[in-house]
Amino acid sequence: MKFKVVLILVLIAMYCISDAQSYRNDASRKYASKAKSKKKVKERVYKNNVVKLNLTGLIVKSFGVQYEHKIRKKASIALGLTYRPKSTWFVSKFYDSTSTSSGISNETKFMYSTSRYRSLMITPEFRYYLGRQAPNGLYLAAFARARMDRLAFKYNYYDNNTIEREGLANLDETLIGGGIMLGYQIVTRKKLTIDFWFLGPWIGNQNVKLRSEVNANNISEIQQKFIAEDMKPLLGKEKDIQWNSKGIDTKFNYFGIGVRFFGINIGYSF
Repeated sequence: MKFKVVLILVLIAMYCISDAQSYRNDASRKYASKAKSKKKVKERVYKNNVVKLNLTGLIVKSFGVQYEHKIRKKASIALGLTYRPKSTWFVSKFYDSTSTSSGISNETKFMYSTSRYRSLMITPEFRYYLGRQAPNGLYLAAFARARMDRLAFKYNYYDNNTIEREGLANLDETLIGGGIMLGYQIVTRKKLTIDFWFLGPWIGNQNVKLRSEVNANNISEIQQKFIAEDMKPLLGKEKDIQWNSKGIDTKFNYFGIGVRFFGINIGYSF
């Protein structure tokens, strides 16, 4: 009798040990599976390179591209290039020499309507991402900017106060400056990217040159003054326009501030 009782107790103990061991094995497998799953989520790695196209620049006939390269876990460097081929200036269509609105002279309207504009801009950036890793998420960027703008336009004058002629003027502006910018970049699992920038204040030095080759000896002083006044709105600054025997030759520098407004780049990471 005692032997049977002992045998039953031994069998019960063996069953409990076996069941406990089975539970521990199942729990270990579940824990390992969860840990592995968590590890995969945390270790998602983004590609180091992104090439992008500026969509907002296309609205004003500018073609802009940017290349971004990840240099650290939360940092990257980027280089942007924007080019606008010589074409009608976007403000030209708002001016018609026959209209009476806008508060500017008919001669200034004529200059605007005949203007042709082109531009080249180079923008290097250093980006710091505030999220887990670059190049995805909210970022703060420090950037430098070099911009070369060229505007050509026509104007009217009278040769020896008798014959009406057209002169051609060239306005060249070069900006060197820099600033900071806030933006957000989304990198999808299919390697597509959408890069928004919200606001980017900058400061810089502007070098301005206004030239026109014309025989100024055949243009009266009073005409020169009228032409200079009509040209001032295109300069964007109240500056005196200088004449010499070869025509208009004006140069000046000024310190300016500006803002990079909202824009969108769409790209591909690799």
